[in-house]
Amino acid sequence: MDKLMKLSRASFVLLFIALVLASGLSCINSGSSGTKVNFLRDWEAAKDQAASESKPIMINFYTDV
Repeated sequence: MDKLMKLSRASFVLLFIALVLASGLSCINSGSSGTKVNFLRDWEAAKDQAASESKPIMINFYTDV
């Protein structure tokens, strides 16, 4: 029973590592599709575009302290 538990734990760890690697590779491959994000710096233009496309606005606050 203890041997089976160690085997299943090792299998879980290997499966987790494989999933993490696979998801990382898919992110790398999806970035080369040629699509580009058009960031808007004008708040009014962003609100108008979001309203016309019925999409939410994502605000990214970045600081380099």
